[in-house]
Amino acid sequence: MINLKINENTQSINMVRVIGILLVVFGHSVYVSMGQMNYTEFFQAIGNSNITHYMQRIVGFAYSFHMPLFFYLSGLVYCITEKNYTDTSKFIAKKIDRLIIPAFIFGLFFMLPIKLNVGFYGEASYLDIAKGILRFQHSGHLWFLYSLFYCFVIFRTVRAITNNDLATIIIISSLILIGDSRFEALLPGFQHVLSGYKGLMYFSIGYYLKKCSKDTLLIKTTTLVVLLSIHLLVLRIDIIKPLILILSLELLSAFAVTFRALNKSRIISILTKYSFPIYIIHDPLNYAIIGAFVSIVPTTMDADIYFTLFYICRTIIIIIASILIWNLVECIKINITNQVKAFNKA
Repeated sequence: MINLKINENTQSINMVRVIGILLVVFGHSVYVSMGQMNYTEFFQAIGNSNITHYMQRIVGFAYSFHMPLFFYLSGLVYCITEKNYTDTSKFIAKKIDRLIIPAFIFGLFFMLPIKLNVGFYGEASYLDIAKGILRFQHSGHLWFLYSLFYCFVIFRTVRAITNNDLATIIIISSLILIGDSRFEALLPGFQHVLSGYKGLMYFSIGYYLKKCSKDTLLIKTTTLVVLLSIHLLVLRIDIIKPLILILSLELLSAFAVTFRALNKSRIISILTKYSFPIYIIHDPLNYAIIGAFVSIVPTTMDADIYFTLFYICRTIIIIIASILIWNLVECIKINITNQVKAFNKA
Protein backbone atom coordinates (compact mmCIF):
# COMPACT_ATOMS: atom_id res chain seq x y z
CA MET A 1 0.00 0.00 0.00
CA ILE A 2 2.58 2.50 -1.12
CA ASN A 3 1.27 5.99 -1.79
CA LEU A 4 2.68 7.23 -5.06
CA LYS A 5 2.90 10.87 -6.00
CA ILE A 6 -0.04 11.63 -8.27
CA ASN A 7 0.95 12.26 -11.87
CA GLU A 8 -0.22 11.09 -15.27
CA ASN A 9 1.50 7.70 -14.83
CA THR A 10 0.40 6.89 -11.28
CA GLN A 11 -2.90 8.71 -10.66
CA SER A 12 -4.89 5.73 -11.89
CA ILE A 13 -3.12 3.46 -9.37
CA ASN A 14 -4.04 5.76 -6.50
CA MET A 15 -7.62 5.98 -7.74
CA VAL A 16 -7.95 2.19 -7.96
CA ARG A 17 -6.38 1.85 -4.49
CA VAL A 18 -8.94 4.27 -3.06
CA ILE A 19 -11.77 2.31 -4.68
CA GLY A 20 -10.28 -0.90 -3.29
CA ILE A 21 -10.05 0.52 0.25
CA LEU A 22 -13.66 1.68 0.09
CA LEU A 23 -14.72 -1.80 -1.03
CA VAL A 24 -12.80 -3.33 1.90
CA VAL A 25 -14.53 -0.99 4.37
CA PHE A 26 -17.90 -1.79 2.81
CA GLY A 27 -17.06 -5.49 2.90
CA HIS A 28 -16.40 -5.37 6.63
CA SER A 29 -19.52 -3.32 7.35
CA VAL A 30 -22.22 -5.99 7.00
CA TYR A 31 -21.15 -8.85 9.27
CA VAL A 32 -22.90 -9.20 12.63
CA SER A 33 -21.49 -12.60 13.54
CA MET A 34 -17.77 -13.06 14.18
CA GLY A 35 -15.63 -15.05 16.57
CA GLN A 36 -17.58 -15.82 19.74
CA MET A 37 -20.01 -12.99 18.97
CA ASN A 38 -23.26 -13.59 17.14
CA TYR A 39 -25.84 -10.82 16.87
CA THR A 40 -27.63 -12.22 13.82
CA GLU A 41 -30.92 -12.86 15.64
CA PHE A 42 -30.72 -9.48 17.41
CA PHE A 43 -30.52 -7.52 14.16
CA GLN A 44 -33.02 -9.75 12.37
CA ALA A 45 -35.54 -8.99 15.11
CA ILE A 46 -35.36 -5.26 14.28
CA GLY A 47 -36.80 -5.92 10.84
CA ASN A 48 -35.88 -6.01 7.17
CA SER A 49 -34.22 -3.03 5.54
CA ASN A 50 -33.67 -2.13 1.90
CA ILE A 51 -30.27 -0.68 2.70
CA THR A 52 -29.14 -4.01 4.17
CA HIS A 53 -30.14 -5.71 0.92
CA TYR A 54 -28.18 -3.19 -1.17
CA MET A 55 -25.15 -3.33 1.13
CA GLN A 56 -25.05 -7.12 0.89
CA ARG A 57 -25.12 -6.91 -2.91
CA ILE A 58 -22.23 -4.41 -2.90
CA VAL A 59 -20.27 -6.65 -0.53
CA GLY A 60 -20.96 -9.73 -2.65
CA PHE A 61 -19.52 -7.86 -5.64
CA ALA A 62 -16.53 -6.55 -3.67
CA TYR A 63 -15.59 -9.94 -2.25
CA SER A 64 -15.32 -11.39 -5.75
CA PHE A 65 -12.07 -9.50 -6.38
CA HIS A 66 -11.13 -6.86 -3.79
CA MET A 67 -8.23 -8.70 -2.09
CA PRO A 68 -6.74 -10.06 -5.35
CA LEU A 69 -6.94 -6.42 -6.46
CA PHE A 70 -4.53 -5.34 -3.69
CA PHE A 71 -2.07 -8.14 -4.47
CA TYR A 72 -2.23 -7.15 -8.14
CA LEU A 73 -1.66 -3.46 -7.35
CA SER A 74 1.22 -4.32 -5.02
CA GLY A 75 2.99 -6.24 -7.77
CA LEU A 76 2.35 -3.42 -10.21
CA VAL A 77 3.70 -0.77 -7.81
CA TYR A 78 6.71 -2.94 -7.00
CA CYS A 79 7.56 -3.04 -10.71
CA ILE A 80 7.54 0.78 -10.72
CA THR A 81 9.67 1.15 -7.58
CA GLU A 82 11.93 -1.90 -7.94
CA LYS A 83 14.83 0.16 -9.22
CA ASN A 84 14.91 2.03 -5.91
CA TYR A 85 15.90 -1.15 -4.03
CA THR A 86 19.37 -2.40 -4.88
CA ASP A 87 20.00 -4.33 -1.65
CA THR A 88 17.66 -7.26 -0.95
CA SER A 89 18.35 -7.35 2.79
CA LYS A 90 17.56 -3.63 3.12
CA PHE A 91 14.44 -4.17 1.03
CA ILE A 92 13.22 -6.93 3.36
CA ALA A 93 14.06 -4.82 6.43
CA LYS A 94 11.99 -1.96 5.00
CA LYS A 95 9.03 -4.28 4.40
CA ILE A 96 9.28 -5.55 7.98
CA ASP A 97 9.19 -1.94 9.17
CA ARG A 98 6.33 -1.07 6.82
CA LEU A 99 4.13 -4.19 7.15
CA ILE A 100 5.05 -6.52 10.03
CA ILE A 101 5.77 -4.01 12.80
CA PRO A 102 2.52 -2.03 12.25
CA ALA A 103 0.62 -5.35 12.19
CA PHE A 104 2.13 -6.33 15.54
CA ILE A 105 1.63 -2.91 17.16
CA PHE A 106 -1.96 -2.35 16.03
CA GLY A 107 -2.78 -6.01 16.54
CA LEU A 108 -1.55 -6.12 20.13
CA PHE A 109 -2.51 -2.65 21.36
CA PHE A 110 -5.55 -1.73 19.29
CA MET A 111 -7.33 -4.69 17.69
CA LEU A 112 -6.82 -7.13 20.57
CA PRO A 113 -8.12 -4.90 23.43
CA ILE A 114 -11.24 -3.95 21.44
CA LYS A 115 -12.04 -7.53 20.47
CA LEU A 116 -11.46 -8.78 24.02
CA ASN A 117 -13.72 -6.08 25.41
CA VAL A 118 -16.65 -7.06 23.17
CA GLY A 119 -16.21 -10.79 23.74
CA PHE A 120 -14.84 -11.75 20.35
CA TYR A 121 -12.37 -14.25 21.87
CA GLY A 122 -14.75 -15.68 24.44
CA GLU A 123 -12.92 -16.65 27.63
CA ALA A 124 -9.42 -16.44 26.15
CA SER A 125 -6.94 -14.18 27.95
CA TYR A 126 -5.02 -11.24 26.51
CA LEU A 127 -1.73 -13.12 26.91
CA ASP A 128 -2.96 -16.20 25.03
CA ILE A 129 -4.21 -14.16 22.06
CA ALA A 130 -1.11 -11.92 22.12
CA LYS A 131 1.10 -14.99 21.78
CA GLY A 132 -0.96 -16.03 18.77
CA ILE A 133 -0.61 -12.62 17.13
CA LEU A 134 3.17 -12.78 17.55
CA ARG A 135 3.04 -16.13 15.74
CA PHE A 136 1.05 -14.49 12.90
CA GLN A 137 -2.16 -16.10 14.18
CA HIS A 138 -5.37 -14.44 15.43
CA SER A 139 -4.42 -11.66 13.05
CA GLY A 140 -7.95 -10.83 11.89
CA HIS A 141 -7.99 -8.41 8.97
CA LEU A 142 -4.23 -7.88 9.38
CA TRP A 143 -3.59 -11.21 7.64
CA PHE A 144 -3.15 -9.24 4.41
CA LEU A 145 -0.06 -7.43 5.73
CA TYR A 146 1.63 -10.73 6.59
CA SER A 147 0.64 -12.28 3.26
CA LEU A 148 1.84 -9.25 1.30
CA PHE A 149 5.15 -9.38 3.16
CA TYR A 150 5.60 -13.01 2.06
CA CYS A 151 4.77 -12.04 -1.53
CA PHE A 152 7.40 -9.29 -1.57
CA VAL A 153 10.08 -11.52 -0.02
CA ILE A 154 9.41 -14.55 -2.24
CA PHE A 155 9.13 -12.58 -5.47
CA ARG A 156 12.17 -10.43 -4.73
CA THR A 157 14.29 -13.42 -3.69
CA VAL A 158 13.35 -15.55 -6.70
CA ARG A 159 14.05 -12.72 -9.13
CA ALA A 160 17.39 -11.98 -7.44
CA ILE A 161 18.43 -15.63 -7.75
CA THR A 162 17.25 -16.27 -11.31
CA ASN A 163 17.57 -12.80 -12.88
CA ASN A 164 15.29 -14.21 -15.57
CA ASP A 165 11.58 -13.51 -16.06
CA LEU A 166 10.58 -16.91 -17.44
CA ALA A 167 12.49 -18.76 -14.71
CA THR A 168 10.84 -16.54 -12.09
CA ILE A 169 7.37 -17.35 -13.43
CA ILE A 170 8.10 -21.09 -13.50
CA ILE A 171 9.55 -21.14 -9.95
CA ILE A 172 6.71 -19.08 -8.50
CA SER A 173 4.12 -21.25 -10.23
CA SER A 174 5.85 -24.32 -8.84
CA LEU A 175 5.84 -22.83 -5.33
CA ILE A 176 2.12 -22.18 -5.60
CA LEU A 177 1.59 -25.75 -6.77
CA ILE A 178 3.57 -27.48 -4.01
CA GLY A 179 3.11 -24.92 -1.22
CA ASP A 180 -0.40 -24.94 0.20
CA SER A 181 -0.60 -26.44 3.72
CA ARG A 182 2.95 -27.82 3.69
CA PHE A 183 4.40 -24.36 4.34
CA GLU A 184 1.62 -23.33 6.70
CA ALA A 185 3.15 -25.27 9.60
CA LEU A 186 6.41 -23.34 9.18
CA LEU A 187 4.98 -19.97 8.17
CA PRO A 188 1.68 -19.22 9.93
CA GLY A 189 -0.57 -16.94 7.90
CA PHE A 190 0.94 -18.19 4.66
CA GLN A 191 -2.23 -19.77 3.26
CA HIS A 192 -3.39 -16.62 1.47
CA VAL A 193 -0.13 -16.39 -0.48
CA LEU A 194 -0.22 -19.74 -2.21
CA SER A 195 -3.80 -20.82 -1.60
CA GLY A 196 -6.71 -18.77 -0.28
CA TYR A 197 -6.64 -15.58 -2.33
CA LYS A 198 -3.57 -16.85 -4.27
CA GLY A 199 -1.82 -13.56 -3.59
CA LEU A 200 1.48 -14.48 -5.20
CA MET A 201 -0.25 -15.24 -8.48
CA TYR A 202 -1.95 -11.84 -8.64
CA PHE A 203 1.20 -10.12 -7.40
CA SER A 204 3.22 -11.62 -10.27
CA ILE A 205 0.53 -10.80 -12.85
CA GLY A 206 0.51 -7.17 -11.70
CA TYR A 207 4.31 -7.01 -11.88
CA TYR A 208 4.69 -8.44 -15.36
CA LEU A 209 1.78 -6.62 -16.94
CA LYS A 210 3.25 -3.35 -15.69
CA LYS A 211 6.69 -4.36 -16.91
CA CYS A 212 5.41 -4.78 -20.45
CA SER A 213 3.02 -1.81 -20.31
CA LYS A 214 5.13 0.18 -22.79
CA ASP A 215 5.28 -2.69 -25.23
CA THR A 216 2.90 -3.25 -28.12
CA LEU A 217 -0.59 -4.62 -27.61
CA LEU A 218 0.54 -7.95 -29.06
CA ILE A 219 3.34 -8.32 -26.49
CA LYS A 220 1.04 -7.30 -23.63
CA THR A 221 -1.63 -9.76 -24.74
CA THR A 222 0.92 -12.56 -25.19
CA THR A 223 2.38 -11.91 -21.73
CA LEU A 224 -1.07 -11.96 -20.15
CA VAL A 225 -2.03 -15.18 -21.94
CA VAL A 226 1.24 -16.89 -20.92
CA LEU A 227 0.91 -15.82 -17.28
CA LEU A 228 -2.72 -16.86 -16.97
CA SER A 229 -2.13 -20.11 -18.84
CA ILE A 230 0.70 -21.12 -16.50
CA HIS A 231 -1.34 -20.28 -13.44
CA LEU A 232 -4.45 -21.92 -14.87
CA LEU A 233 -2.56 -25.16 -15.51
CA VAL A 234 -0.83 -25.06 -12.15
CA LEU A 235 -3.71 -23.90 -9.99
CA ARG A 236 -6.72 -25.10 -11.99
CA ILE A 237 -8.47 -21.86 -11.04
CA ASP A 238 -11.38 -20.14 -12.73
CA ILE A 239 -9.66 -17.99 -15.36
CA ILE A 240 -12.67 -15.67 -15.63
CA LYS A 241 -12.02 -13.89 -12.30
CA PRO A 242 -8.48 -12.63 -13.08
CA LEU A 243 -9.59 -11.59 -16.56
CA ILE A 244 -12.51 -9.61 -15.14
CA LEU A 245 -10.19 -8.11 -12.52
CA ILE A 246 -7.66 -6.96 -15.11
CA LEU A 247 -10.37 -5.65 -17.45
CA SER A 248 -11.89 -3.71 -14.54
CA LEU A 249 -8.49 -2.23 -13.74
CA GLU A 250 -8.04 -1.10 -17.32
CA LEU A 251 -11.46 0.57 -17.25
CA LEU A 252 -10.75 2.20 -13.88
CA SER A 253 -7.37 3.42 -15.15
CA ALA A 254 -9.01 4.95 -18.21
CA PHE A 255 -11.60 6.58 -15.93
CA ALA A 256 -8.88 8.01 -13.68
CA VAL A 257 -6.92 9.49 -16.58
CA THR A 258 -10.05 10.94 -18.20
CA PHE A 259 -11.31 12.58 -15.00
CA ARG A 260 -8.07 14.10 -13.76
CA ALA A 261 -9.96 16.72 -11.76
CA LEU A 262 -11.46 13.98 -9.61
CA ASN A 263 -7.98 12.63 -8.87
CA LYS A 264 -6.99 16.07 -7.60
CA SER A 265 -10.05 16.45 -5.37
CA ARG A 266 -9.47 16.93 -1.67
CA ILE A 267 -11.39 13.79 -0.69
CA ILE A 268 -9.48 11.52 -3.09
CA SER A 269 -6.17 13.04 -1.94
CA ILE A 270 -7.03 12.34 1.71
CA LEU A 271 -8.19 8.79 1.01
CA THR A 272 -5.02 8.16 -1.02
CA LYS A 273 -2.78 9.51 1.73
CA TYR A 274 -4.52 7.52 4.47
CA SER A 275 -5.31 4.28 2.61
CA PHE A 276 -2.90 2.28 4.78
CA PRO A 277 -4.11 3.71 8.12
CA ILE A 278 -7.74 3.17 7.11
CA TYR A 279 -7.00 -0.46 6.36
CA ILE A 280 -5.23 -1.33 9.60
CA ILE A 281 -7.51 0.69 11.92
CA HIS A 282 -11.04 0.45 10.52
CA ASP A 283 -11.99 -3.18 11.24
CA PRO A 284 -11.65 -3.23 15.06
CA LEU A 285 -13.86 -0.13 15.21
CA ASN A 286 -16.64 -2.24 13.69
CA TYR A 287 -16.81 -4.30 16.88
CA ALA A 288 -17.11 -1.20 19.04
CA ILE A 289 -19.88 0.19 16.82
CA ILE A 290 -21.82 -3.09 16.84
CA GLY A 291 -21.56 -3.20 20.63
CA ALA A 292 -22.78 0.40 20.84
CA PHE A 293 -25.79 -0.24 18.61
CA VAL A 294 -26.72 -3.36 20.57
CA SER A 295 -26.42 -1.56 23.92
CA ILE A 296 -27.40 2.05 23.26
CA VAL A 297 -29.39 2.69 20.06
CA PRO A 298 -33.15 2.07 20.55
CA THR A 299 -34.40 -0.96 18.63
CA THR A 300 -37.88 0.58 18.41
CA MET A 301 -36.57 2.88 15.70
CA ASP A 302 -37.78 2.33 12.13
CA ALA A 303 -35.67 -0.45 10.55
CA ASP A 304 -34.62 1.64 7.52
CA ILE A 305 -33.51 4.55 9.72
CA TYR A 306 -31.79 2.22 12.19
CA PHE A 307 -29.75 0.40 9.54
CA THR A 308 -29.00 3.60 7.61
CA LEU A 309 -27.36 4.99 10.76
CA PHE A 310 -25.75 1.59 11.35
CA TYR A 311 -24.02 1.50 7.97
CA ILE A 312 -23.10 5.18 7.99
CA CYS A 313 -21.28 4.59 11.27
CA ARG A 314 -19.60 1.45 9.89
CA THR A 315 -18.38 3.17 6.71
CA ILE A 316 -18.11 6.98 6.70
CA ILE A 317 -17.67 7.45 10.46
CA ILE A 318 -15.16 4.60 10.66
CA ILE A 319 -13.07 6.09 7.83
CA ILE A 320 -13.01 9.49 9.56
CA ALA A 321 -12.22 7.90 12.94
CA SER A 322 -9.39 5.84 11.41
CA ILE A 323 -7.76 8.97 10.00
CA LEU A 324 -8.11 10.83 13.30
CA ILE A 325 -6.68 7.92 15.31
CA TRP A 326 -3.72 7.63 12.92
CA ASN A 327 -2.95 11.34 13.27
CA LEU A 328 -3.21 11.06 17.05
CA VAL A 329 -0.74 8.17 17.00
CA GLU A 330 1.60 10.18 14.77
CA CYS A 331 1.43 13.15 17.17
CA ILE A 332 2.23 10.90 20.12
CA LYS A 333 5.11 9.32 18.21
CA ILE A 334 6.55 12.74 17.30
CA ASN A 335 6.19 13.96 20.88
CA ILE A 336 7.97 10.88 22.27
CA THR A 337 10.71 11.23 19.66
CA ASN A 338 11.27 14.89 20.58
CA GLN A 339 11.39 14.07 24.29
CA VAL A 340 13.94 11.31 23.69
CA LYS A 341 16.08 13.70 21.64
CA ALA A 342 15.84 16.37 24.32
CA PHE A 343 16.76 13.84 27.01
CA ASN A 344 19.80 12.65 25.04
CA LYS A 345 21.00 16.22 24.61
CA ALA A 346 20.60 16.99 28.31
